[in-house]
Amino acid sequence: MNSIAKTAAAELAPRKIRVNIVSPGPTKTEIMTKAGLDATTLEGLDDWLTELIPLKKIGIPEDVAKAVVYLSNNDIASFMTGTEILIDGGMIL
Repeated sequence: MNSIAKTAAAELAPRKIRVNIVSPGPTKTEIMTKAGLDATTLEGLDDWLTELIPLKKIGIPEDVAKAVVYLSNNDIASFMTGTEILIDGGMIL
């Protein structure tokens, strides 16, 4: 996906269309509950992930939304294209 986005950013730049990527890491959503995991398993998974993440917390949807809003704001991010924003609490480190 990153390569596709960078190619699109390069091809669409002359038309003033910006293409950026938001890459979230572990984010607390309802997906695991909907997958059928019980509360004890979910808590254990959260604890395990929290230990792996340098900031020692799991992201929330609002963390991702703020990055999307930032990139969507033409007054702030108008000179950004082909950029990837990682929202992973430092896991990539």
